[in-house]
Amino acid sequence: MKAYHASQVPLEPGSLLESRFFTPQNLFHVHAIESAMNEGSGVLKAVLLAEHIRSRGNSLHIQFAFNEVLLERMRVKFFPERPARNGSIFVSPTIADASAFRALTSNHRPHLYVCEIEHDEPFIADLNLVTSANPLAPITTQIEYLETNGQRYWKGDLTGEPIREILAPSGTVKVTARAEW
Repeated sequence: MKAYHASQVPLEPGSLLESRFFTPQNLFHVHAIESAMNEGSGVLKAVLLAEHIRSRGNSLHIQFAFNEVLLERMRVKFFPERPARNGSIFVSPTIADASAFRALTSNHRPHLYVCEIEHDEPFIADLNLVTSANPLAPITTQIEYLETNGQRYWKGDLTGEPIREILAPSGTVKVTARAEW
């Protein structure tokens, strides 16, 4: 299956993409927030931990952490056959989808590549379903929003103006050529 990958770094045709969605430090913080949510203190402790992480200059954003923790919880509970986001390669089915994804990342992905997915059934989801929670809303409102839209995300539902992303297993996406925005 042909796809497009927006990258922060230059890549060579022929290379296989490996998951780099989480840096080890950010992954550690996401797991710490999840652990806090699992303890008796729950969401409040997780919020305080996320704020502490952010106040120490870490680039992890609290909304990002909660999105990923809640999405993974939903995936494991309701959609275990779907690939985990933290082990996937994110590619787009069209240049338009890759461009919309690039805009969401403040254009910090200057390189565009044509790729071939060597996997029979990669999962396609709508990124718009899980990036629109109002970060200024009360945390309970954000969680409700993400729980509702996370279910739709994992089902594969699309919004009226989707930003489609393909989650392919790490090591199954091969760069075939450079492309232009």
